[in-house]
Amino acid sequence: MVSGPRPKTTLALAALVLVLPASTAAAERPHGSASTRSAAALTFGRKGGNIAPYSVTIARDGHASATGSAQPAATVSLDALAGLLTLARAERFFAMPHVVACQGALPDFASFYITITTPGGTRSVTVHGGCNAAFTQLYAVVSAVGGV
Repeated sequence: MVSGPRPKTTLALAALVLVLPASTAAAERPHGSASTRSAAALTFGRKGGNIAPYSVTIARDGHASATGSAQPAATVSLDALAGLLTLARAERFFAMPHVVACQGALPDFASFYITITTPGGTRSVTVHGGCNAAFTQLYAVVSAVGGV
């Protein structure tokens, strides 16, 4: 069994997510459609340490909002949101521990977190340090798509 991130898969999915157009079909879907109801909602951000915290929430309809110093994109296409969920599954986000404290991470370093809500439930992962490559790669794509 292979452990750790799969670079080719991760890079391919990340590239796909970043180049997905905001399709007119996605933009024209009514807010109550089945596609919107089944989409994930996602929150990510930074907390703790000696740096200003922030939080960005991407709602099921793609609307993004923020607290703190983040200034996200106004909206994320439903296709991009679905792509983020696909990438999260590929990185095994839903099997990661809820909290990862990396050995050697100083207490004044901020922690980064991602929370994903799907119809099946909610999963939050917080990482203090940079020892979890799969989380770090997922966070980079999530924050890029979110416009942060």
